[in-house]
Amino acid sequence: MPSSYTKKAGSDRGKKKFAPDPRRFVFNVDTLWYTYDAWNYDEVMASGLMQTLIEGKENAEEGQPDVIQVKLARYEYPATFQVEAGGQRPIYAYQVRNQDMAIFFAKKRRNDGTFPIKVQINQFKLWELGAQDAFLESLEVLTGMGFAYEGSKPNRIDLCVHSDQFQWTLDDLRGMDYPRNVADDNKPDALRIDPFTGIFETAYFGDRSRLQLRIYNKSVEIKKKGKDYFNQIYLDKGMDPDKVWNVEFEVHRDWLKGLANSETGEENVFDSMDFLLRLDGLSMLWSHLVGSKFTHNSAFWKVLQKGDPHQFTECRDHLFRLKDIDTTKEREIAQIRGRMQKLIFTENLPEDADMMIEAMKVFQTMVHEYEQDKKKNFEDDVLQKRRLYMDTKLLKAEMAEKRKTTNKVELLNELLTKSKLHNIEKVIGEDQAVLLQKKEPISEPIMPEVEPLQMAEEERQMLLMGKQPDGMQTEESIWNAYVQLDPKERLELEYNVFPDGLPGWFATKKFKFDEKEFTKNKNPKKRMPVEGEVSRGVQVGFDFTKEKAL
Repeated sequence: MPSSYTKKAGSDRGKKKFAPDPRRFVFNVDTLWYTYDAWNYDEVMASGLMQTLIEGKENAEEGQPDVIQVKLARYEYPATFQVEAGGQRPIYAYQVRNQDMAIFFAKKRRNDGTFPIKVQINQFKLWELGAQDAFLESLEVLTGMGFAYEGSKPNRIDLCVHSDQFQWTLDDLRGMDYPRNVADDNKPDALRIDPFTGIFETAYFGDRSRLQLRIYNKSVEIKKKGKDYFNQIYLDKGMDPDKVWNVEFEVHRDWLKGLANSETGEENVFDSMDFLLRLDGLSMLWSHLVGSKFTHNSAFWKVLQKGDPHQFTECRDHLFRLKDIDTTKEREIAQIRGRMQKLIFTENLPEDADMMIEAMKVFQTMVHEYEQDKKKNFEDDVLQKRRLYMDTKLLKAEMAEKRKTTNKVELLNELLTKSKLHNIEKVIGEDQAVLLQKKEPISEPIMPEVEPLQMAEEERQMLLMGKQPDGMQTEESIWNAYVQLDPKERLELEYNVFPDGLPGWFATKKFKFDEKEFTKNKNPKKRMPVEGEVSRGVQVGFDFTKEKAL
């Protein structure tokens, strides 16, 4: 790409400043696989569906496939699925498919945690309806077959961004920061390289069985595979269909396991489709991928990180992997042990000497010599890294909360009522629908016209209550208000919003924020305590002053 693309601000001395146009970036979920569980699975299969699949599979092998039809509320004609000759071994023996999706069936419901149905939603459907509505339509198909929704888990999801605002070359790959294994042998691969210009057709980072980043020329792929429906999408965005590149992340369930929400302390947040397909779920995943796992020091990557508020958008410091803070580091023990052995290979030790202790003595001497030479201090470095990982007590408090991130019934109601495309009674059952419909609808507040000075004071009062301009109060609005307020007013917000003490999510953010403020100010002014005032740190069980003194 042009040299100006690689500058932080998109500028290059002596050349016209380059600024990527955010309107020419198209974000979407490009692939979606998930597994589905129904509590009445065996009953539905025994009532005739199993026999239909068995006979349909035999007929398909003979070249005369059968079809299954399902009536959907949004279409005039029923959706038609063809029974295929093959399934997906070893679990799923049967398959039905149409142009929108493929559904795989096991012979019976399993008791090992593997769900008996697997669903693939085709690319065109995801771009036509969006991931949320395409997922709900697949649920309605399964409901129409007679299954009662028990739960669903993501199997694979691809997040992508198409744009004509960048053209990659091999030189650009040098600026990509990507996860490396211990052996540092997971280098990227590139295909169809022009040795003169450095332009390539496709580059791969990572393992496709867990997590892979692909960067490739989308325009070339469209011409090869005949995906002409993308061209109109590009034209609507003002993009050049002949110069589009794709940055795409292929994420599998095996990699999604173990991710925890640093806001709530909930582990395995993506174990359910209910949270993954929410805006905040996709946004957390996107931000983790483009802000933590893969980064590039360029102007267009900054635009890419911001995302699209209608699909997934930027949010920071939400996800972490539990094993990343595991100090045992089992995979490194063998390496450390081997290096310790080498320290005493040539040493003349007494016969009764403890070789491990002698090796540690040699190592300690080497460390002291290294620190004197490099002017480093082991204790100072440990304390600095501890602050980066967060205080141990705060982390334990977060993990102890284990607040559930979402509720599947509320999620389905939110998505269904938003789009008005599906029948809520069919998807979640009449009993649940009746309960949900009893809730009072939330009407938008009417903002009266006021004088500018009065509006300024009202805005300040809204900030002190942690509310948005529309009167809604969320975790995000509370924190945004806290940061905007003067330091003297932040304590007032805490007492207004959290009269019983700070919750874990707020205490964590406050701790990090205070650490940054403490670092900026070498001689911070100490706030004089008011007589009778209770420390907010004491209320939640932590002495922040003590931790900072470390």
